[in-house]
Amino acid sequence: RICVVISSFCLFLTPAGKSLPTLNETLDVYEAEEHSNATLTWIRPDPNATPPDWLYIDLSSMEPLRRIYLFDSRVQPETYTDDEFKGRLHCDPQLVGNGRIRCLLTDVRLSDAGRYQWYVVTDGGRNLRHWELVVRGEF
Repeated sequence: RICVVISSFCLFLTPAGKSLPTLNETLDVYEAEEHSNATLTWIRPDPNATPPDWLYIDLSSMEPLRRIYLFDSRVQPETYTDDEFKGRLHCDPQLVGNGRIRCLLTDVRLSDAGRYQWYVVTDGGRNLRHWELVVRGEF
């Protein structure tokens, strides 16, 4: 079974020389069965907007606090994935040119349940999203 949840983030565009706007913070709940897949998708509100020149994605587990995925197009072309999620968390930041970023978590485990934070920054704005993953065990 596959549990697919699509969540949109608001990307704020700021004229040059202006400070970044405050963060738009929301909480989403994703439900998945153990050993299924879960998909997270960030969608740019304006599909006709020019793709950003740079992109920063930081996905962290809140309890315990630890980074599980990091991508910064300005610093490193390679992504960082926490050892516990290697081979199971697949993010495609290159889709940002099409107006979205998609991350797929495969083989969801009971230990994956918990609260997460996804922080996305581009040259035009930033967005913070808290989400909770609820994992149901097999019966």
